[in-house]
Amino acid sequence: MLFAVLLCLTYSVHFSIQSPILSPSSTPQHENENKISSTNSDDWSTAASTHVVGILPMLTTQSISLVITTPETETVNFTVSNLTQTIANGSVTAGLLVTTGTNKKISVTVAMSHFGDYSAGMYVNYPALFYPVNSYVYYAVSIGTDESTSFSSLLIVSGNNNTNITITPTVTVTIPSSLTSSGNQISLNAGQSITIQLQYLETLLLKPVTARADLTGTKVESSNPISVYSGHTCGFIPVGQFARDFVGEQIPPVASWGNEFLVQSFYNRQTGYNKTNWITDYSLSLQEDDVLSQTISQTSCYINSTSSILIAQFSLAQFADFSFTSYGDPAMTIIPPLHQYASNVTSFPIISLLGASTSVNLVVLAADDSSQIQLNGTVLPSLTSSSWKHYNSSVGGCYVFNSYSLSGTGEVSVWSNNSNDKILAMVYGLQQFIGYSYTGNLDLKPSEACFLLCEANYVLNTDTCTCSITNICELSPCQNGGSCTLVSTPSNYFCDCTGTGYQGITCTNVNYIVPNISAFVSYVAVLYGSSVTLRCVLHHPGNPEATIQWTFAGSVITNNSLFHITEGSTRLDITNITTSYSGAYHCNASNVAGASVATIKIDVHK
Repeated sequence: MLFAVLLCLTYSVHFSIQSPILSPSSTPQHENENKISSTNSDDWSTAASTHVVGILPMLTTQSISLVITTPETETVNFTVSNLTQTIANGSVTAGLLVTTGTNKKISVTVAMSHFGDYSAGMYVNYPALFYPVNSYVYYAVSIGTDESTSFSSLLIVSGNNNTNITITPTVTVTIPSSLTSSGNQISLNAGQSITIQLQYLETLLLKPVTARADLTGTKVESSNPISVYSGHTCGFIPVGQFARDFVGEQIPPVASWGNEFLVQSFYNRQTGYNKTNWITDYSLSLQEDDVLSQTISQTSCYINSTSSILIAQFSLAQFADFSFTSYGDPAMTIIPPLHQYASNVTSFPIISLLGASTSVNLVVLAADDSSQIQLNGTVLPSLTSSSWKHYNSSVGGCYVFNSYSLSGTGEVSVWSNNSNDKILAMVYGLQQFIGYSYTGNLDLKPSEACFLLCEANYVLNTDTCTCSITNICELSPCQNGGSCTLVSTPSNYFCDCTGTGYQGITCTNVNYIVPNISAFVSYVAVLYGSSVTLRCVLHHPGNPEATIQWTFAGSVITNNSLFHITEGSTRLDITNITTSYSGAYHCNASNVAGASVATIKIDVHK
């Protein structure tokens, strides 16, 4: 294994290389290379020749590092494009492309920190893999906060040109003008959907319009594999519990979710070891994109589901232990399903941020307890010893070695003498007010065959193993009296908002219309002391309905002994008129969309 760090401090680029070396290549990225390369259908490793990388925003960022390792036994050259991108004020302007340009593989881990704020975060970057599905579906996972300076975030990075992406948020978000068909910035409300198109390495960062809102459950569906990340710039777990920190992970597509998991406890935490968010396609108790949060005990937790789910584990805040001396702060880890444990050999880099202590939890799927496990050549206690906790699973015995402390830097290798075993490494970095976690190598193969049974009026999608309604119009998605027409089953529909006064995807946006008013005549001559009637005609009341006012000499006319307004304010009667009331009278119809004015001039003669 080779190891290197690409380090970016205060937004300028530096290279920090540790021997043995991964060499940054001097060959530039060709301009016409605008698409991620296809991955072999039977190769699902987190190590790949090409990585499209997104950098999630932190509340404050001092250091951003790309930790790059390789399973190859020889020097590997690589390039990193778009290093001139800027990250400021919570916005991410472009994706990164990390590639060897050959069939040589590398793994990429993103590490971020700010010493002054005692904030740290880390996540493994997955390659964009091609699954046998018609579309790629992702769901955001985040946390909450009780203050307004930080925010829940969802980052999308495209690895191809002309990638169509449909977004359905759980809270209101803003879609920038560059990505809307109208060319105007819009607010996309919870439950509404919009389809945008991203180009090669183009990004979209979503955050709630409302402070303290949580993007968890927001759905992203793409025509091509994309890189999707979600988390929080600096959140509380639980909300209001000191202290707060960055959490974030790359989100795997639904096609790679699983049914069987082992959630391990965080090292060196006294209480509230982890909190698990379960997002499910379908089950007896949860519907698609439902979320269940559950605090579990100090021991590991075995989870088996009837259909594919996504599990994210969170560490609680520093003072959740009611101790100033305990280690840890909010951290987030996507728990891989058992079927994605790679092989009898796994590896990971030791990454210490802000002086945090590093430890690893090991999970071994073994047919029996005779396997011998080594960590960097050191033989660990036998699987039958008290150092390991045993669980039964559908794929055999599951053994957990909880919290092996690590020291130094470099790469760690874990090996079993049984080639049929599979090993998972979960790495934790913990210090006072600091918490982060990441995994070793994974095998991101798709979930097992789908045996899901759908309820009446639902149809099974065997590509994603999800149930969807056969006719979405039965759910009345069109609001405010709009009429729903099914374009194609099961969920492509159109809302006709005609006559409702609303517009938009689901007839929820007010359709503003400027009123239209005119007058029968534009000039009237009358005698001194006589009476005169002025009328205007409202051709369209506008939306919302316009207010009509008469004005003279810059003042609004009201009913009195001289003036009398009737017929919905379209008629003005003037009695005993004098020469001082000669001039222009304006009939004004106005609403928030605009105004229409009809003018009638009166000449009073003696």
